[in-house]
Amino acid sequence: MGAKFKADSTFTISGRGLVVDGELIEGTVKVGMKTRIGSWPTELTISGVQPVWRMDRKPGEVVLYTLLFSSQDEQEYVRWRALDLKGQVLEIHD
Repeated sequence: MGAKFKADSTFTISGRGLVVDGELIEGTVKVGMKTRIGSWPTELTISGVQPVWRMDRKPGEVVLYTLLFSSQDEQEYVRWRALDLKGQVLEIHD
């Protein structure tokens, strides 16, 4: 089963990985799933998923998520950190 995630912002946490905030457009996400951007062959693994709950959220409003990504390949990870993902749709799969 797959999912689509629209990235809003990114940042890194030293020693943890790449963090992407955004909106889950379709499907579900869970730790261990992999993602890529378009046809770019690089994949990262989701190592953390956190819904972002706002106190003023109204029924039916979009729930935002924060995803933490890790990679076994340091060179690929460095390339991902340099990307501007704002507005990009990540294809996520098992």
